[in-house]
Amino acid sequence: MKIRFVLAAALMLSMGAYAQKDELKALKKYDTKFEKMEEPTAADVQEYKNLVDAAETKLAFAEKEQQIEIYFYKGKYNLGQLSQMMTNPTASSDYYFHMKDAFDHVIELEKDGKQKYTKIIIDEIYPRVKAVISTLGDQLVKGDELALASQYFYTAYGLDTTDNYMLYRAASYAVNAKEFKKALDYYLELDKTGWTGEGSAFTARNKATGVVESFPNKSVRDAALLQGYDTPSEQKFESVKGEIVRNIALLYLELGQEDKAKEAIANARKLNPNDVGLIIAEANFYLTAKDYDGYKRLINEAVAKQPNNADLFYNLAAVSAQTNAKEAEANYKKAIEIKPDYQLAYVRLGDLMLMDEESLTKQMNDLGNSAADNKKYAELKKQKETNYKAAVGYYEKAYNLDKNDQYTIGMLASLYQALEMSDKAAEFKAKRKQ
Repeated sequence: MKIRFVLAAALMLSMGAYAQKDELKALKKYDTKFEKMEEPTAADVQEYKNLVDAAETKLAFAEKEQQIEIYFYKGKYNLGQLSQMMTNPTASSDYYFHMKDAFDHVIELEKDGKQKYTKIIIDEIYPRVKAVISTLGDQLVKGDELALASQYFYTAYGLDTTDNYMLYRAASYAVNAKEFKKALDYYLELDKTGWTGEGSAFTARNKATGVVESFPNKSVRDAALLQGYDTPSEQKFESVKGEIVRNIALLYLELGQEDKAKEAIANARKLNPNDVGLIIAEANFYLTAKDYDGYKRLINEAVAKQPNNADLFYNLAAVSAQTNAKEAEANYKKAIEIKPDYQLAYVRLGDLMLMDEESLTKQMNDLGNSAADNKKYAELKKQKETNYKAAVGYYEKAYNLDKNDQYTIGMLASLYQALEMSDKAAEFKAKRKQ
């Protein structure tokens, strides 16, 4: 009985192999025909799919070489359907994953033998698909579909895991889409690569497709200009290491994992103690935790390394405004000294001049009608007018730097009214947008 069973199994395998050859032969023949069609109909596409499906059912009986062929044609069919991504990115995502799975099977099966298709897949197919997917990601960003854009950029990264910029974009847009867990996973994956973003990006336009493609270096890009590419471009990027680490820490905070947030910052600082971006990232962590002393200590450390960074002085002023007005004023003025067109610093100086408004008003309202009270009232009123005039001076400078700033326009209209400057008050009231 056992011998008969083994013989029957062998016969089944043999018959399956022959059947497999027939299915594969039909698929190859139709593929040749399909390639010659200028505009395949829906029926033509369906026939291709039917042949792929029929061949795929015989995979269990197929020899290794036959499996490679079946997976390649399956990948090729799904690759053809990716054209739908341009009109319906969501619906076509399945085609991408079927294509990637099939081609990855081909690469795995060919790794220890003759590589008939591996080079084509890696050097030709994947780069073209990646370029299309990243372009679609950009379109989705413009349409404010940030979650789907993030998914597409991560997909593009999966096609070329040396392109960490795609992973960075996936993480960034996941944050903007409020997909915090996914964003954290992407940032952690990115951080493990050691990528900082510093360097240059080299691109050129593919004349055949019109798609702008990225190249690993200038020499490869320049070589492509001789082979169907034009419009070369180079863009330089500064390090975003501090941003990556800061976002990891803040995402840990957002997800309620404060200890991991502190650890993420501390480890990064140990590796890069002089990295100003990381110092600022750690400072922002303290700011989020409302540890203002810790924040000021670290920002001062950053200032020592970048004494001409106007933003650092602005940040110091902003965090000091509620507790030390004189210190805040000095730092806002230092920011303006470094950057004379720092419009927001002028606005905040105007705000700072009005910080005593509530206190002065309360004191005035609490006074009685005695001679001493009347004298005190006059002094307080004069102090308010002095503050108003000082604030107007700063708001006017801010307005001259940005004449569309409705906050500044509103403050000037109110202050001119309080100072009984009716013409100016009317002028700025008229500038308000309803």
